Amino acid sequence: MSVQPHTWNYFRAGGVVQVELKTTADLLQLSQLDQKLWMALSMPTRGLHGDTRTLDRLDSDQDGHIRPPELLEAIQWLDRTLVDPGLILSEGDSVPLAEIKDPALKAGAERALTQLGKQGAGSIQVEELDRAMGQLSAEIFNGDGVIVPEASQDPAIKSLIEHIIQHYGSAPDRTGRPGLDQTIITSFFNEMEARANWFAELDQQPHLVPLGTTGTALAFQATEAVSRKIEDYFTRCHWVAFDPRAESAANRSVSDMAAIAHQQLTANSEELAALPLAQVTGTILLPLDDRLNPAWQKPMQYFIETAVQTTLGFRPDVLTEEQWRQIQKNLQGYAAWRGREPQSKVSRLDMQSIREIRSGRIRETLEELIGFDLALAPEFDSLNEVLRLLLYRRDLGRILRNFVNFSDFYRRKKAMFQSGTLFIDGRAAELCIEVSDPKRHTAMAGLSGAYLAYCDLKRAGEETRAIVALLTDGDSDNISVGRNGVFYDREGRDWDATIARIVANPISLREAFWSPYRKVTRFIEEQIAKRAAAAEASHVTQLSDTTQIMASADKAKAPEMLQAKKMDVGTVAALGVALGSISTFFGLLFAQFLNLGVLMPFGIIALILLISGPSMILAWLKLKSRNLGPILDANGWAINTVARINVPFAASMTALRQVPLHAGLRNADPYADKKRPWRLYGALALLVILAVAWGLGRFDRYLPERMRASNVFSTAPQP
Repeated sequence: MSVQPHTWNYFRAGGVVQVELKTTADLLQLSQLDQKLWMALSMPTRGLHGDTRTLDRLDSDQDGHIRPPELLEAIQWLDRTLVDPGLILSEGDSVPLAEIKDPALKAGAERALTQLGKQGAGSIQVEELDRAMGQLSAEIFNGDGVIVPEASQDPAIKSLIEHIIQHYGSAPDRTGRPGLDQTIITSFFNEMEARANWFAELDQQPHLVPLGTTGTALAFQATEAVSRKIEDYFTRCHWVAFDPRAESAANRSVSDMAAIAHQQLTANSEELAALPLAQVTGTILLPLDDRLNPAWQKPMQYFIETAVQTTLGFRPDVLTEEQWRQIQKNLQGYAAWRGREPQSKVSRLDMQSIREIRSGRIRETLEELIGFDLALAPEFDSLNEVLRLLLYRRDLGRILRNFVNFSDFYRRKKAMFQSGTLFIDGRAAELCIEVSDPKRHTAMAGLSGAYLAYCDLKRAGEETRAIVALLTDGDSDNISVGRNGVFYDREGRDWDATIARIVANPISLREAFWSPYRKVTRFIEEQIAKRAAAAEASHVTQLSDTTQIMASADKAKAPEMLQAKKMDVGTVAALGVALGSISTFFGLLFAQFLNLGVLMPFGIIALILLISGPSMILAWLKLKSRNLGPILDANGWAINTVARINVPFAASMTALRQVPLHAGLRNADPYADKKRPWRLYGALALLVILAVAWGLGRFDRYLPERMRASNVFSTAPQP
């Protein structure tokens, strides 16, 4: 028998047709739905309002995005786990134990309830499991394979664990406490063995320590401290022996000595330490008495006691170059051994500490503690699977409503990509989306056709964030970069919001209607401001020039300078012609309106449409094509269709400032602007227009003969 294909139901919202997900059959047959009908094909796991634990579990390949195969895999897992996987399509976060058909998961849920003292409870919630796992994780042994210092009652083992954590490295356990896992323990003991083998060379090859282990180490340390300075001294002596004229230069010049002579010198002065170890001569002998450079007296004394006397068997007054080479040769083997020292973090351990660690069963004990901890892992793994079930039950249905369709968004239930509400300029914009990189986001989001305001968010104790707010109602007159507002995130926390960037597009048809008039008004205001500024600057210049001239000119000529300059006749004529042209233009325009007669109102409407029509048509075309897709695509989504934001739906996403209808309002305003009788002015203007129209005979065809203007004026007495 052939399997009947599943019948899908669709709904239309905001001008977008989308598939419905209402039944268990819809959920289980989702793999058969053509992916061209999905609203999205990929969504990021960050920048959304949702539990990141759920998103990370769905992201099976951990690439930071969730795609259809991962959602379908989660649905299949639920089908194997729950009696009715359609449970996730309803809101809630509890799962009845009777609905869990996987025995291991059911047992894990029962253990968690027992941990909380709720034996026999019929269901379990996310919050309850979190508390149960928190209690178990706080235990010393919690199945994570990490042991903390408190895992052992033996002071030596506890001290070693603390030492390794402090100096070698650590791994966090379930609660975040530092501890050791098997990898760290294995690495530590391997490096310790390498260091132990290095130390063993001294026992196997006695010639490496001719002065004994301690004596050779002290002699090597003392020799290393003065080696370069002694080499420098003997080289300078050979230089002077080669050419006695170099003696002065080898001992530094008098000017070099004078440069430090005025300073307050001590045995630690760097300038003094830079001078030769002793007075350089051609004899190639290093004095070992008070003739040494004061800055090198102490290290040389330590060198003499630990290396010279122990190697030569006596304390000489001077050190020959041959004796110096003998001391170096005596320590040559030890120096080569030191050069083979393994470089690792266990270098803080000396041979005695290593012997103590190796002598007991410390490594075996640590590994046994880790094994005991790991034995509890299956119990915690089972609880993790229960947590996965509870997270999917609470969040997966919502994720599907923001992926397969956008029903949460179009039905005003707050989509996952909506990060909060921006209050600014007397409006509340609900369609705000978090942005990780505003500069990169702007390039693509501008294709949405929406008016976008990118805002920087700041809050004490929080990292700075950025959002993009879609302004979908009102106008943009008072929206500008630098404008401040308040943003409330989905948790209700308030943030200072500052507009950092704007992508300008039409907001509404109302704004488009008034746009031409506002542009003309702004143009006139700008021109008036420019003319006023130019006139003010001209007057200031003239006043300054006049003051300067009067200060330097003859007082007798001052009255002549103060006389007003006569206006040019040509200027007066030009002004007259200009005023006449303007009057003629408005007169002709007025006459054309009067010629319309009863059609005059239609003429006014036609004029208004002529001015505002083009702006409104362009705005309507852009508003009609507003699309949420590019905004989400710029955030890492893969939107699979045109996510339209039509005019009615867009208007619902931005609430404008409005006094409630039934609110009490006192009209008395002591600081209100003085009112003018505009209604009276309008009535008088209308009467004048009607009178002029009657006088021109425009109404004669509608009036009785005796009231016609042609008869009234024709019977008037002649002069």
